[in-house]
Amino acid sequence: MMKQKIRTVSKPQILILGPHELWTNKDSVILSGIVTDDQFVSKIMIGSLPYYVQSAGKSIHFKKELFLHEGTHQITIFAQNLLNGQAQNQLFVHVDQSGPLIIIEKRTGKSIQGFLFDDSGEISLFVDTKKQAVPDGKHVPFSISIRQQKKKISLMAQDKIGNQTVAIIDPNPIVATKKQLLAFNSKSNILSDQQNKRLLKKKYRDQLEIIFSGLNNNQIVFSNKIFIEGQVKSNAVVSKVIINDTLIFPKESQPNVSGKYINFCHPVSLKEGENEIVVSARDQYGRNIKKKLIINRKIPSVRQLKHRFAIAFYDLKNYFSNNENLTFQNLLLKNLIQKKRFQIILRNNYDKTRLEHNLFLKHNKTSCLDISPPQAMLKGIIYESDNEIEVVIRLVDIKTTKVLIQCDIFTSNKKNQLNEKVNELSDKFHAAFPLIDGMISQGNEMLPDTKSLNNIENVLLNSILILYKKEEMQRNSVTGKPFGAETTISGYAHVNEIVDDGRLIFKIDELKKGCQINTNSRGIMQ
Repeated sequence: MMKQKIRTVSKPQILILGPHELWTNKDSVILSGIVTDDQFVSKIMIGSLPYYVQSAGKSIHFKKELFLHEGTHQITIFAQNLLNGQAQNQLFVHVDQSGPLIIIEKRTGKSIQGFLFDDSGEISLFVDTKKQAVPDGKHVPFSISIRQQKKKISLMAQDKIGNQTVAIIDPNPIVATKKQLLAFNSKSNILSDQQNKRLLKKKYRDQLEIIFSGLNNNQIVFSNKIFIEGQVKSNAVVSKVIINDTLIFPKESQPNVSGKYINFCHPVSLKEGENEIVVSARDQYGRNIKKKLIINRKIPSVRQLKHRFAIAFYDLKNYFSNNENLTFQNLLLKNLIQKKRFQIILRNNYDKTRLEHNLFLKHNKTSCLDISPPQAMLKGIIYESDNEIEVVIRLVDIKTTKVLIQCDIFTSNKKNQLNEKVNELSDKFHAAFPLIDGMISQGNEMLPDTKSLNNIENVLLNSILILYKKEEMQRNSVTGKPFGAETTISGYAHVNEIVDDGRLIFKIDELKKGCQINTNSRGIMQ
């Protein structure tokens, strides 16, 4: 009798390229690695995000950019082979964009004493640009001797990944405040503690103060975040500092730290338009103060949505649903709009190919339409059963009717994998149209930024380039932190050749009057 051979199911091997614990102050991180398995790797997940595997293989390289908010993130890399063998690996990413806290406890005129705090555990201190020795640790004391009389002393604390906090300190004590406080405290033998606190709160209400460093109300910035820098100071001990509902001081790991001057540098993400920043503080006597700041974020001209590639999105055929929020089409549409890579223009469910073609030609003759004319049409079809769903979409160039890209997905577990498959299809679509940005190295050559080089192989010939220049970088007038820069569009070009080393050779289609293209110019995909 022949014995049936039982095949052992293996587990994929996941190799992460880089450290398993990473500190960064960037807005995004790129995770990369290799998954190997003789039984063919068929699926990879990075955190909750699916990684597009074009076809199952014994060795799959992966690279994924993740946008993470400040804090510690545990990222799980999951892999599966064709026989459902599974494995996972983990790494930790510490996103830290805040500068160390500088906490001043005491000023005598001859010395300044206090503490530095930072989660990284490695802090450097500079006094008037000269490095001061401080011990290692998250919470470390410092003492600065003042050898000559000065009106101001500059302290700069820096953590191990370059985040900085600057504090401008008057080293001299406020003698008048001390005398007033002693005189006031002489009444304590005839007043209750509660009365004492009420009177003290009233008498010194103006001595709890929030000071912003180099930030003005209605400040205009061109970056996606701003560093709120400043100081909370009091004649009493400061007990709490909050910025937009985030507790800045004290940290959870330093509840017993106290000081009268709390110097901070805290990043706040900005949406387009007006952003209200609220800083509030409290001291040991229960006095509270709140200060508001309006930051106006503008999008640099070249990155505004109106300059992105325009796509007419048609209803996907053969799909009917009474619940629009659960349809694949609406989930895909929402995903494409949220990523802001393309202008998405909604169209009805009947064929407008000829109309779109005429609209394109009309716009290029008159340039006076109120709407953005689409450059391509997105159409597709959905095949669906109770448990299965297959989606095929095509992007067609309106001018040439050439199919630019065709993507598809399939799952036999529609109920549990619908969102996953939407992300997979969106990732395929976006990978085919990378937003390449770079410097003009010569009159007709663009050298993509290092980050963009990863996607250079997906660039299509004749892709439109927007040629532009950055205006002068706007900065915090006190600390020098960048606010971003406006851009000026110089003209338009198209990709004529893609060189093996990543350079893009282009031909200029239009140059605005008075504009020149030189090594100070840049280019970005439409």
